Amino acid sequence: MTLLETLILCVVWGGDEFTILIENPSSRVDIEKFANRLLQQFTRSFIVDSHELRIGASIGISVYPDDADSVETLMVNADVAMYSAKEKGVGYQFFEARMKEATGNQLGLENDLHSALANDELFLPYQPKIELNTGKMVGAEVLLRWQHPVLGLVSPVQFIPLDEETGLIIPIGHWVLETACRNLALWRKKGLSPINLAVNVSVKQFQSVNFTKQVKKVIEDTSIDPKHLELEVTESLLMDTESTSIETMTNLKEMGISIAIDDFGTGYSSLQYLSKFPIDYLKIDRSFVMGLDTSGKSIAIIRAIIAMAQGLGLEVIAEGVEDEAQARLLREFGCQLAQGFLYSRPLKESDFIKHLEPQCLKDNNLIFLQR
Repeated sequence: MTLLETLILCVVWGGDEFTILIENPSSRVDIEKFANRLLQQFTRSFIVDSHELRIGASIGISVYPDDADSVETLMVNADVAMYSAKEKGVGYQFFEARMKEATGNQLGLENDLHSALANDELFLPYQPKIELNTGKMVGAEVLLRWQHPVLGLVSPVQFIPLDEETGLIIPIGHWVLETACRNLALWRKKGLSPINLAVNVSVKQFQSVNFTKQVKKVIEDTSIDPKHLELEVTESLLMDTESTSIETMTNLKEMGISIAIDDFGTGYSSLQYLSKFPIDYLKIDRSFVMGLDTSGKSIAIIRAIIAMAQGLGLEVIAEGVEDEAQARLLREFGCQLAQGFLYSRPLKESDFIKHLEPQCLKDNNLIFLQR
C-alpha cells in the first residue's frame, strides 16, 4: 500500500501547510503509523533548481468526535497540535485541551510582535567580547530584546522562534543590522574608540533574496568601515545550503566583513565542510564551556575545536564564560576570545558606550566590566 492510498483528501491549506483527511481510522495506533510514514518522507533530501535541500515537517492531529464536533473546530485544534509539535521539536502531536491556553498566549505574542518594531519596543544590548591574554575589550555581540508594553521584558527564547515562524525575522534582522551599523557610525562621530560589533544573522535572513546587496547598502548608507562588522551564522547553515552559502560568504568577505560560526559543536559539520567556507571565527557553544569544570568530555571537545581552528587559521571565541577557572583553562588551551558573565552581562547602549574609551586594565580584567 502506498502512502497516499490511505488518504481521503490532501489539500494545500496555506503557504507551507497541508491538510490531510483520513476516513474512519481504525485506531490511534494506525494514525500514529501513518504520521510516522509521512514524516519518513522528509528524511531524504529534495533537489530544487540543482540545489539539494533538506526540510522537516511538524504534524498536528485532531480526531472527530473526540476533539471536536465541527469541521472548523477540528481544523483549529489540529493547528494547535501542530504548533505544539513544532515547539517541542517532535514529529507529531495529538491535540490536548491544555494546548489551547499555551497556543493562545503564543498567538497573542505573535500579534504583538508584528507591531513591536513600529512601536519602538525592540532594543539592542551589547555583550563585550574580551581578549583572553590581555583582558582588553576588542568587540561586542549585538543582542536583541523586546520590551513589551504590558508583559515587560519578553525572553528571546519566546519571541525569536516566533520571528522565524512568521517570517518577521527578515525585517527585524535587517533592523538589527542597520541599527548596529548606525550606532557604530554615531559612536565614531562622538570620538569614541572604534569597536567590532558581531550581528547575528538567521538562516532565513541569510538566504533571503538580495541579502548581500542589503548589507552592502547598509554599509554605504552608514559609512562604517566594514572591518568593524562581523556576521554570526549558525553551524546548520553550512550543511543546509552549502553552494549558495559559500557564494554569499565570499561576497561578504570581499566587502571586508568577518564571518563567525555561532554555537559551534552542537551541529554535525566536519573539517571538510569548514575548510570550504571563508570564515574567520568559531564560537564554542556555552554548553561545552559550562562543563569545563566537571566534564572530561567538554574539555576534550573544546581542545579538539581549538586545535582544528588553529589548523584552519581561525580564531576561537568561547561563549558563556562565568568564572576565572573556565577562563584560565581556555587560555591554556589557546582560545583567543571570550564573552560571558565573568566579564559583563549584556549592557544597554547608554552603559556600553561609557566604556568605548582608552581601556584601563587591572589583573588582566577590565575594571569597568563588573559582574
